[in-house]
Amino acid sequence: MKKRKKILIVEDEKEQGECLKELLCLKLGKGAPEVIHVTSGAEALEHISQDTEVVVLDIILPDMSGLEVLKHIKERAPSVPVIIITAYGTEDMCLRAFRLGARDYIKKPFSFTELVEKIKAIHEKRYSRIGMDTEIFETLKIPPQVLPKLLKAKTYIDNNYMLPITISDICSVSGLNRVYLCKYFKTLTGHTCNGYIRRLRMAHALQLIKEGEQSISDVSVRLGYSPKYFSTLFKKTYGITPRKLKK
Repeated sequence: MKKRKKILIVEDEKEQGECLKELLCLKLGKGAPEVIHVTSGAEALEHISQDTEVVVLDIILPDMSGLEVLKHIKERAPSVPVIIITAYGTEDMCLRAFRLGARDYIKKPFSFTELVEKIKAIHEKRYSRIGMDTEIFETLKIPPQVLPKLLKAKTYIDNNYMLPITISDICSVSGLNRVYLCKYFKTLTGHTCNGYIRRLRMAHALQLIKEGEQSISDVSVRLGYSPKYFSTLFKKTYGITPRKLKK
């Protein structure tokens, strides 16, 4: 029998962790992964496996640092995405988290909606790759006649986000009009089309900068941004400038 996927919340503040758990269960709906809340690093590592779909990890834990937990997670299950949350974040801590393999980094106080959307985007991307869980999309209230076209739009963006694509291009490829595309694309991914494109570009930029083979200027040109605007977008997305990350 296929094991149920799980989302793991590692937060030592019990009330906040349980609140996030309830919110995720509500937002993801029927057929979504099981949401588990633990309050220590040791408990978190007991739950890590290839069935873990995403980890929301606080930096400050009672028994070990979140960065230490992150390191162990990546040793055991390298493909598991980890979102770091902290109230005491510095650029140095952010840098260390990314170098250890964190997918994203959010400073407290944060909007629960923002975090839920990041988790939903990771969750839904998985199902769009492997053939969809129809119950999830029923929960999202996407009309069945729109869904195939919407997935075509998403696939087109996933394959062409490095190109100067426009909303008109996406409409033409998917067969959706602008109103339907804009309305339901955000329902599916948690982002507008342009926001989703920027997110993919920033993730690609992050990988290029980590690899260290290209200059920041070269990376920005590849993405179609000026170096100054690229730096602003990158810091807004990850909380650190690309120059700091590259050092």
